Amino acid sequence: MPTYSWYQQLIKPSWSPPAYLFGPVWTFLFGLKNNLLAAADILLVLITLIWAIVKIYPVVKWVAYLQIPYLLWVSFVTVLQLTVTCLNW
Repeated sequence: MPTYSWYQQLIKPSWSPPAYLFGPVWTFLFGLKNNLLAAADILLVLITLIWAIVKIYPVVKWVAYLQIPYLLWVSFVTVLQLTVTCLNW
């Protein structure tokens, strides 16, 4: 089954944005058709980002503040991916 068709058939929450917003990394992960791997990947991204912000903040506060929009986006995508994974378990 082609990746796009597979993604379209997944059960997704109503607040899920359209597929074209996720870029090449998500295309690759969904190409593997492994929701658990995608969930693990985005959790690692979120954990690494939080760790980096905590480490950077004492040194250069403004750089840490610049990461807030990215943190919000990654948090949203993490919840979205975990929801998709649970709905399709």
